[in-house]
Amino acid sequence: MFLRTFQYLALGFGAVWLVTRIYHVYFTLTDIPTVGPSGFFTTFLAMKRYLMSPEEFLEEGYRKFPNMAFKLYTQNGWLVVVSGDERLSDMRKVGSDVLSFGCSTADLIQIKFTLGKELHWDMHNTDYIKLVAATGLTRSIADKFDEIREEVNEAIEDRIPANDDWVPVTALPAIEKIVSRASNRMLLGSKFCSPLFRKHIRSVHTTPAPAKDPEYLQLTTSFAENVVRGCIILHIFPEIFRPVVAKIVCGTESYYRKAHRYLGPLINYRLKQEANFGRKWEGKPNDCISWFLGVLPDEQRSVRDVIRRVLAMSFASLHTTSQSLSQALFGLAANPQYAPLLREEIEAVVERHGWSYASVQKMKRLDSFIKESLRFWGISMITSVRRVQQPFTFSNGQTIPPGFEICVPSKAVHLDESNHENAREFHPFRFCNMDLDSIEEGSEGDTRPFVATSKSFMLFGAPGRHNCPGRFIAATEIKSVLAYLIMNYDMKFENGERPKNLAFGPANAASETAQVLFRKRKF
Repeated sequence: MFLRTFQYLALGFGAVWLVTRIYHVYFTLTDIPTVGPSGFFTTFLAMKRYLMSPEEFLEEGYRKFPNMAFKLYTQNGWLVVVSGDERLSDMRKVGSDVLSFGCSTADLIQIKFTLGKELHWDMHNTDYIKLVAATGLTRSIADKFDEIREEVNEAIEDRIPANDDWVPVTALPAIEKIVSRASNRMLLGSKFCSPLFRKHIRSVHTTPAPAKDPEYLQLTTSFAENVVRGCIILHIFPEIFRPVVAKIVCGTESYYRKAHRYLGPLINYRLKQEANFGRKWEGKPNDCISWFLGVLPDEQRSVRDVIRRVLAMSFASLHTTSQSLSQALFGLAANPQYAPLLREEIEAVVERHGWSYASVQKMKRLDSFIKESLRFWGISMITSVRRVQQPFTFSNGQTIPPGFEICVPSKAVHLDESNHENAREFHPFRFCNMDLDSIEEGSEGDTRPFVATSKSFMLFGAPGRHNCPGRFIAATEIKSVLAYLIMNYDMKFENGERPKNLAFGPANAASETAQVLFRKRKF
């Protein structure tokens, strides 16, 4: 009986899958031109090509269908890709009720399983992480810059030996640890709690600051790795199987339980202080716990809800920043001849303005080096992914029905000769004036920094709504780390060649095993 029931279920699922796939392949988006194979069986070849050779696949469509939408088949079905000023302008004109950033992000990261249902709800309603990043986090960068720089310097000294001889360091894990400390210092401060709180909770007397607590740092780093690993694995399976697979590969709840040990007493104390003295109580810390408590509605201000969002923000600040920083570091290690020019500028800026958030913004050569590294190597082949919520028609008449995703091929844009001269060559100072007088704000020759978006540079999205609100803190951490490394170390690869990125689908990740040689800077 059980075997027969199982057979019927299998046949039922198979029939539903077959009918759904036939309809999806042959009867949807029929008016949108296709790149690559498009038949019932050949779309599996398209899926393979998208996963293994995404850059060439996307660039083929970008060349064939300029300033219009085209589609290609991926492991998630049809993906609509658009380029050109007119099409991007069409997308900018509509709101999230038509093209949703939150829904596409929820699907990309599989948030329901990797971060939990609370965060999934946020992405489809009010994105509190984005709100906090755009307000409390961004507004506090300048005030917290000295803390960030102090943590960056100490973290680098702990992770990268300053020896007279060359020492190999596996770069990406070291960068992740450095960024984790800097991000947690920014998010949670140098102390887990105020002195007043420590008088009331004895167990916190000996608790290190989160930025320095190896167990908490390992927790946040492992959590970020678990989210990335989970979403990659989940995307391999059809949606119907993902709830079962998630229980095996994600383990999200265990991370939240572990985080409660560090954050639970602190959040409880903050809630009690608010109950006794109001939301603006004296001595209230300026950190992400306070920021979340300031925006979450009453029904979501529990310890559990706040912990989930603190860890989610830690993930958001760690993964992209670590990858972007590694790409720039690899570019510098492969081209050490540019270090003297970068040092010259850093020394000039610091001599005139000291170390501050404002002075780091004046390091135009450094900004250009990072921008060019991320234009040339990047961390993703696509950007500005949006889920269509209502029928959306471009001004050229192309219509996309609800349920599909639209994106922009950022890597193809970055390598387009009409956007950048000699686009397939690495020119680290193409975005700046080399004259040191141009470091003054407003001087002739200033260009937009790498946090800015434009039609020719889309690291943080195409120009328009929903550009990454955390890009300002990410840029501050990246510049602070590179500036310290440039001023205190010599760097190179042993064979002089930059390791290849690891591309899987649209992701373009830095090598996890590549070693950079470091030594104390020779004057």
